[in-house]
Amino acid sequence: MKNTYKLERRTDGHVWVNIKPLMDDIQKNYDNLLEIDKSAFTKEDLDIFELKILGMHSIYQFLGALDFEHRLKEEALKQAAIDGINNQINDSIDLVTIHTIQ
Repeated sequence: MKNTYKLERRTDGHVWVNIKPLMDDIQKNYDNLLEIDKSAFTKEDLDIFELKILGMHSIYQFLGALDFEHRLKEEALKQAAIDGINNQINDSIDLVTIHTIQ
């Protein structure tokens, strides 16, 4: 199966990856593994297989949590910007009201 995610090594030495395509690939591989006929597996092979499935599921959940955390932070920044604009508008309205009353 061809991977849809991209890895990029930056000049700072860090490797960057697009999380959503990586999660999609993990989910497809996970689904494919679940379809494998395990009837011929030994007990040891089945234990190893189940650990790999558990590992893939854990990685998927971890990446999902990272993505969700990032979206929450973005939403908080948007809300803070909106609140700042609303405060400026309210301050302006207060000034106009004070000058109108006087």
